[in-house]
Amino acid sequence: MQVSTMAAEATQHLDRAIDPDAVAAAIAEPLMDSAPIAFQTAIKRCPPMDAPGSCRAYHAVWQYLRLGERTQSLRVDGSIYAAAAERLARMGTLRRVLVTATADYSMLAHLAFGARRGGAQPTFHIVDRCASTLELNRWYGDRMGLAVELTQSDVLAFKGNQAYDLVCAHSFVSWVPVEDRPALFKVWRGSLSDEGRLCFSTRVWQDRYRYDAEEMNERVEQVASDTIKALADRSIPLPCDPLEFADLLKRYGRRREEHLPLPLSDIESWASGAGLFLEVAAPAAELAAGARDASPGPFPISRGPRMWFQARAA
Repeated sequence: MQVSTMAAEATQHLDRAIDPDAVAAAIAEPLMDSAPIAFQTAIKRCPPMDAPGSCRAYHAVWQYLRLGERTQSLRVDGSIYAAAAERLARMGTLRRVLVTATADYSMLAHLAFGARRGGAQPTFHIVDRCASTLELNRWYGDRMGLAVELTQSDVLAFKGNQAYDLVCAHSFVSWVPVEDRPALFKVWRGSLSDEGRLCFSTRVWQDRYRYDAEEMNERVEQVASDTIKALADRSIPLPCDPLEFADLLKRYGRRREEHLPLPLSDIESWASGAGLFLEVAAPAAELAAGARDASPGPFPISRGPRMWFQARAA
């Protein structure tokens, strides 16, 4: 598959996404209201900090990273998801939407925006193993009057009792163990309706990234100090003592010690093996004018481009 060719042909399957900043402004996610809620919910409901794979630090600080513009999150390609939802809505084929794992409600917000533009009011089903993110999606759904269903489950163990017209994930593939990624694509394929679409985004790269202890410490310290400064510059109050918040940011920065390669060829292989056909596989920046990315962690975005994918049943 030639990436440049796929980008040029994407308009056959996806209306050109509108400007990411325009979409973000139209959605106007209530981050100032929800960030303190997300923080407190994470402290209360995420697994203890010393539990294996604890997501407490991550979910506690994530919306503050967004408020400080230390990460673009879905602002980098959320408008493409919105465009995909809008297109299916205009075709009259957007009734049920599945979101497999999410850091907060941003994916729900973008998909709901696109659905509304297309004249649809689908049911959104959010699946995540963490009660905190589910609670945040419930909060946003109630606030916006959306039909939202929630399931606390590992995505790989999820078996829905209905097919979905749109299945979405963002920056998720790289967090699934390599040996489980073929199974993830099979879960996605098994969740799709006959004419449904799978949309997901992930960075792709060829090399292994790992830092020695000293450099990793320096990078994690930088993540914490830069984030606290960015929040202070924007007069955004911290949700707890600055030292406690800095510790959470450092724990967040250390949630991954290395990045193994994630080449495009592997994604193609997993999709094909699951019975999926990739209609679109292109750099997000080529699909959404003005899209820009940022890394909220110690690893650089320069390791490879963020790719956006749309697939259907083969």
